[in-house]
Amino acid sequence: MSCLKMVQSKRGKPAVIYQRYFYTQLKILNNHNIVFMCPKKNCYASIKTDPHLYSVIEQRGEHKEPQLTNLQIENYEIKNIARNNKAKKKHTVRENISTKQTAENFNMPIKMEYESVSSTEMNINCPQEEQIHQETTPTKKKNKTILPKKNIELEPGHGGANITETLSIMRTIAENRNNISEKDECDIYGEYVGKKLKSFDKRTRAILQNQINNLIFNMEMNPPIVQPPNVMYLTPANS
Repeated sequence: MSCLKMVQSKRGKPAVIYQRYFYTQLKILNNHNIVFMCPKKNCYASIKTDPHLYSVIEQRGEHKEPQLTNLQIENYEIKNIARNNKAKKKHTVRENISTKQTAENFNMPIKMEYESVSSTEMNINCPQEEQIHQETTPTKKKNKTILPKKNIELEPGHGGANITETLSIMRTIAENRNNISEKDECDIYGEYVGKKLKSFDKRTRAILQNQINNLIFNMEMNPPIVQPPNVMYLTPANS
């Protein structure tokens, strides 16, 4: 296989197959000749072709790898055909999109925008017509439309958070006042005992809690018997 066969590399770069060896494009010289080089490592074989890829002008170096088989060359050709077909499809799709856009722009209706001219500018050169128009046209009163008030909700970034905090604090104070008014002697004494327990360490606190619980349990199991008070009746003395 002595003729040049144009293919593409895996990355889409231009490449050729010459004498059953694969070359990728390295550079284009000032005289428009193209230099192709073997992509294999430690292989410095290269060829120089004319700008139109008709013939090989110069060949340098020797290949260290074996020549390509017919199956490998066919695979390169098939991949090259597939890539060309994809490129053609993309080009046709872009052309169709551009033609559709131009057709839509051509068929769009043209909107004429008229500048608003005030009545004073229209009646500069005809003051008599302006007076007749003012006399004939009755004055109309404009009815003011009153919109309903909306409930304004304050957002957290505009002071709403401070208002909600103050409201919550006022509610807690009111609840605490109600609880204080409803407290009796037992509640007050329970708070007193709780404050005293907090003053002790953990061990003594546990001992005191156990003793208090035992006292309450004994009183519930063996309630004291309440005797009625002794009533003395006075009888009148016999005379």
